[in-house]
Amino acid sequence: MLRRCQAADIPHILEVEKKSFKPEDIYSEELLRFLCAYCGEHSFVYINDNVLAGYIITCIEGG
Repeated sequence: MLRRCQAADIPHILEVEKKSFKPEDIYSEELLRFLCAYCGEHSFVYINDNVLAGYIITCIEGG
């Protein structure tokens, strides 16, 4: 199931970040919270068997 990012998803997104990227490339929990809130209309999570399996955070600025 694909749905918009929610604040409750942040810990799970952080888990995916830690499994996917080098430590120096992982976004902080604070940054992920900001992006999910600020860019929430264009940011999604994919849930498979009640587990967050992936995400995309997209910010669109300007016109």
